[in-house]
Amino acid sequence: FAMVCESGGWAITTPLCYLDGQRFHDRLDVMPVPFASFARVLSLAARRDELNGIPSRLAQNCRDLIETVCVKPALEKLPWLEGRMMIVRELQAATTARQVGV
Repeated sequence: FAMVCESGGWAITTPLCYLDGQRFHDRLDVMPVPFASFARVLSLAARRDELNGIPSRLAQNCRDLIETVCVKPALEKLPWLEGRMMIVRELQAATTARQVGV
């Protein structure tokens, strides 16, 4: 962001990268890109019926942490991200259903 701030240029970045550059926030204008958005998927793979539910608890803890540390601060700074940046919890139910053969 330093080069953008100094040169009056522009850059495409992610909300998380923007959050990391807090010292530049007062010198930047941030807006959504004018094309389709994208998604990131983080996956946790574990053997079925092992580790006594630790993978499920770890996945839930990670979702909660990402929401608290990343998503909520990004929505506070960039309210137009509402509905665009989120933790998709429905995938958990779909994944669980596939694991048990539903």
